[in-house]
Amino acid sequence: MQNYIDVLKKVGKSPLVLADRILVLPYGCRVLGVFPKEDVNGLWVNPALDSLATAKEFFAGSQWLNSGGDRTWLSPEVEIHIEDINRPQDTYKVPHSMDPAGYEIVSCDGREAVLETRIKTRFFRSNCDVDVLLRKTIKALDKPELDLPEGILSAGYMQECTLSADNLHPDVRPAIWNLAQVPGCGEIIMPVKENSSPTPFFGKPEFQLSDRRVIAAIPATDESYKFSIKADDSLGVMVYLNLSARNPFLVARWFDVKNPDAYYDVSFKNISDRGYVQQVYVDNGAFGGFGEMEYHSPAMIPAVSNEIKDRSVLWTFTGPAEALTTLSDKILASRNLF
Repeated sequence: MQNYIDVLKKVGKSPLVLADRILVLPYGCRVLGVFPKEDVNGLWVNPALDSLATAKEFFAGSQWLNSGGDRTWLSPEVEIHIEDINRPQDTYKVPHSMDPAGYEIVSCDGREAVLETRIKTRFFRSNCDVDVLLRKTIKALDKPELDLPEGILSAGYMQECTLSADNLHPDVRPAIWNLAQVPGCGEIIMPVKENSSPTPFFGKPEFQLSDRRVIAAIPATDESYKFSIKADDSLGVMVYLNLSARNPFLVARWFDVKNPDAYYDVSFKNISDRGYVQQVYVDNGAFGGFGEMEYHSPAMIPAVSNEIKDRSVLWTFTGPAEALTTLSDKILASRNLF
């Protein structure tokens, strides 16, 4: 962790450190690291941040700067990122107003950081501009609400996002979209309800479906892909298990799943098929060979409310491989550990 702190300070992107274990990069408001011990981070970080020379070059770039970690975007994805729905890959863009978005630090006391930004972006399908305020609270947690096996170390945080707006077009349905990036050489695992199967969003998903668990190896062997499950099928938890690392580790995220009718994210192929809440993206190495553990909040409906809130918890664990496997099974059977 200390190397990231030193490099980021020297390039003028000083991070925030919460409870000596959570590393927050205000540039883009990303949780860049969750360190149960100094040399174990559960999240993927762009290798460009490993040294001062490459970090300077990275931040000088004009393209979308994916530093890594856990970030927050807006959804539906097809509204904000895709100008031409008939050419989704060719017209996909990341609005600068959303990432890095110009976050300001509202407060930070060493355990909790509050940052906010105003996002102005185009909703292509609704043919209107959207202006919203996004506030993020990131709070270091002391211990998980789980009995940990012997030899397991942990670090975690609670994240609360508040999205608010005035005078929105009545047809828009903005929502909060959180994406945690994890490194290669492990597996993302999602429990699903019986008789559930993910929907491919793009690419050719290589997941396995076994014992009501969806398992995707990171990275992809061929082309990058993404798949999703609907709120009706989601249990509000997902893990990333990496037993091949020098220090094996486990990442777990819990989030609330609300009324299925409240979700408005859709697939690229059928924009009338909404209700998706939980997603996995697997990169083939083109962008770094990482995976993404993603989920969406219920949407804001302007006629009902001008504010929505979302809360999630993310933990990283490290220790003996056998103990991590046991812990992973326990987490995948858990519910709403907030």
